[in-house]
Amino acid sequence: MIPSDVDYQSWNAHGSQTTCTMSGFAVIVGMLMSSLYSCSLNIYSLAIVKYNKTDSYIRTKMEPFLHAVPIV
Repeated sequence: MIPSDVDYQSWNAHGSQTTCTMSGFAVIVGMLMSSLYSCSLNIYSLAIVKYNKTDSYIRTKMEPFLHAVPIV
């Protein structure tokens, strides 16, 4: 949502500075969380393939951290 006072820069602009800021914040947070979840999946794959960790080990020891890091 681009502020309506900059209609000369973007066609059909509507919104305010607050909606623009909130939209930008949501995009940045979403991209960061996506990257961190991708790293978590890579760590999970590394634990399974290279280090031969069991499902119970991953479920109890690793999984809480693999979900907590991208969320926090």
